[in-house]
Amino acid sequence: MNNKHSAVKYIRTFLLSALAVLVFVAASVIVVDPFFHYHKPLENFPYVVDNQLSQNPGMAKHFEYDSVIIGSSMTVNFDTDDFREHLGLNTIKLCYSGAYPKDDANIMEVVQESVRRTGQDVTDGTVPMSPQRSDTGDSPPVTSVEAKEVVSGSAESAADSTRNIRAAYPDEGKRNRSAEPVHNGAALKAVFLPMDLPVMTGDVDEVKYPRPEYLYDTNPFNDVKYVLNKDVFLQYVVRPVLNPNPTDLSYVYASWWTDEYYNAEAVLSAHAFPEAVNEPLPKDALIERTQANLEANIDPFIEANPETTFYFFYPPYSILYWENVCIENRFEAVLYQTEYVTKHLLQYDNVRVFFFQDMEAVVTDLNNYADYSHYHPRVNAYMTECFATGAHEITSEDDLANHVNAVREMVASYERLQR
Repeated sequence: MNNKHSAVKYIRTFLLSALAVLVFVAASVIVVDPFFHYHKPLENFPYVVDNQLSQNPGMAKHFEYDSVIIGSSMTVNFDTDDFREHLGLNTIKLCYSGAYPKDDANIMEVVQESVRRTGQDVTDGTVPMSPQRSDTGDSPPVTSVEAKEVVSGSAESAADSTRNIRAAYPDEGKRNRSAEPVHNGAALKAVFLPMDLPVMTGDVDEVKYPRPEYLYDTNPFNDVKYVLNKDVFLQYVVRPVLNPNPTDLSYVYASWWTDEYYNAEAVLSAHAFPEAVNEPLPKDALIERTQANLEANIDPFIEANPETTFYFFYPPYSILYWENVCIENRFEAVLYQTEYVTKHLLQYDNVRVFFFQDMEAVVTDLNNYADYSHYHPRVNAYMTECFATGAHEITSEDDLANHVNAVREMVASYERLQR
């Protein structure tokens, strides 16, 4: 009898202890809320923010902002302090490395719902109108060797090297930004996102990674996967307490590459060229899926938020990207896709389009890159300035033609493609 009583007591003690541990873990996760699922960050807690898939929805729901940066790894090195300085916007980054259009749509749904629910408008920032043009089209890009030497310079400070990029495009810098705000008073003032054409031909429902639905939906019953998650508790609650190293949210998700990784020799040695294709891809081969993604994952948000300005930009992939395109014999198809997408977006009054792919002084200097597509943070800083000044912006079909022709000329003159 005594043995039976002891066994029951032991089991009861064990179960109560286990329950206490579970309650402690769950309570700790709920109170700290490292994925911001229930509330905004606690003051003075050293939050680690490094999980785009899990932390983006909570940031979208509970952070204070009036503008967002979404999209692929082409956005990770933006510094939101630059957006405040140049555009007067309180911006957060909600990017997903390798994002497909559906990934962007998924987080935009969360942003849109959050803005509608809270009516966020936390700064006095205004979004500038498209600048008044003093010419009828963009000035041609700088192509001289001197300009290329000015742009590179990984040993310089970020401010100095960004200044050098600006110096390489003096005519672009002369565009005047209008002081008149548009969309003033809108809860969501601006959305910034790259137009990554390679992923625009994916399936409309294709995502880079399956998302944890319990962090995106409103069902409280599946939150057990969050509040009783060992990794969440140990890595995002305990570890920051024992070894505090809080994330700088203005530079959240920034790439790990340091300056020494941005060099031509390393980029070329690591780059794998594709197999050559003999037959050219038909000019319109990319359009059907591109149009489907525009209609399913991009247009609905532009149309549902007429007071929000959407800044689309074509990222300045390195010349190796264009070399790959040529080897695969799809150069004309990609340029036609560019024209199609740009004309489509320019139909909207609340869309601005920026084109950085013909910046020859940047694109052909592989010292600006860590691989064939990922550029140095100084390039992100320069693009932010352009969003404010209107440099490299496309506002007409003449502008578009000038940029596309500049790409043709850049690719045609690149010595590695003269084989």
